[in-house]
This record gives sequence, C-alpha cells and structure tokens, in this order.
Amino acid sequence: MSERERLVRAFAGVATENGFDRTSAGLVAEAADLPEDAFHRHFPTMEDCFMAYYAECVAELRELLERAYHAQNDWRDGLEAALRAAIEALASDPERARLLVVEINSVGPRAARARAVAVAGFRQFFAERPELPPLPDVVRKAFSGGIYTTIYNHVAAGRAAELRQALPALSYFVLLPFSGSGSGSMTK
Repeated sequence: MSERERLVRAFAGVATENGFDRTSAGLVAEAADLPEDAFHRHFPTMEDCFMAYYAECVAELRELLERAYHAQNDWRDGLEAALRAAIEALASDPERARLLVVEINSVGPRAARARAVAVAGFRQFFAERPELPPLPDVVRKAFSGGIYTTIYNHVAAGRAAELRQALPALSYFVLLPFSGSGSGSMTK
C-alpha cells in the first residue's frame, strides 16, 4: 500500500473517531505510522485528504449499486436491490456514514460541491437505465433528494442502523411513479 493510500485509510479512522474538525495532519500521519511531512507531501490541506477519501467512497458506492442492480433480472428488483445495497452499506458502518453524510458539512465548499455532484450522479443512476420508463428530471431529483434527506436525518441523529427499517418506505417512494396505476403514476 502506498503512503498516500495509508494516509487516506488513516484519515478515515482518525476522522470517524474524532470528527473532521478535530482531525489533524499529525494525527493522521501518526495513525499511518508516517512522519507528518509525508502527509503534507501528498495533501496540502486536510480538505484535500478528505476529498480523496470521499471520491473513493463515492466510487465504491456507485460500483456497489451497479452490481446490486445488475444482479437482478427485473429493473424494479434492480432498483430495490441498489437502494438496499446503499442503505446496508451506510447502516452497517455508522461512523463512516457520519463522516460522509454529516461531517462533510464541516469540510468546506469543495466538499459541498463534491456532495452535490455525487447526489446528481446517483440521480443519473435512474436516468441512464434504458429499461426504465422515462421520468421527468424533477422526479429523479425528488428521488435523490428525498433519499439523501432521509439518510442524512437518520445519520445525524445517530440512528444510521435504523435506515434498514426505512427501506420499505424508500422502495415504495422510488417505485411508485413506475406503478402504472393510480394518480401517482408517471408512466400513463
């Protein structure tokens, strides 16, 4: 594992334990068993280190969603499987979820932009499926915004593990516009 990789891993451990605001280059370097100047060679700021970690996590989550979706034979089952995979990933590691969903607010404007791009990327998850009936962009924004808000509220309240209990309601929320019946259908 490279120095940079060791530092990013160490950052994750230190920041989940201490919070972003109480994480320093010295603590991260110490946790990586490297001198502090090694941190500064790879990351000019703590924000840069966070951004490296965040980018890795978003890529991992996107890959997880893709695998879960494609493991199903039906797109409805695929959407539910992808949502379940995301919820399970966050619920099973509440400290990591807190760092990625709540602590990001302490990092700075670059992190806020990265979060917006990540949420938009997950919104694209619904748009790039040719097998899905077309939906207005406002509906896809509602999916991603509603799901993110639900996740944020649970994680911020220290209830990340309870996200699993919200899964049936979130699945209903995501699949309702595709139901083909009732006034909520977008596929008429």
